[in-house]
Amino acid sequence: MLNIDAQTTALVVIDLQNGILPYAGGPHSAEQVVTHADHLAGRFRALGAPVMMVRVGWSDTFAEALKQPVDRANAGTGWRLAR
Repeated sequence: MLNIDAQTTALVVIDLQNGILPYAGGPHSAEQVVTHADHLAGRFRALGAPVMMVRVGWSDTFAEALKQPVDRANAGTGWRLAR
């Protein structure tokens, strides 16, 4: 069992949003990831430990996004991709 010290430990949950979750890969489905994150957040809050929910976002022009090469664009997400 994991022992959490609520005075020195925080849970940071990153990018659990509709534009990201459909592309979740790995051993767990998006639904499982959300369920587990919700459970963890509840446990951390019950211990009085902080829970930070981080959502990465961009302006309409994506001007602040890093310009990095990618293998392929994820077309069909409903996002406007900067070209």
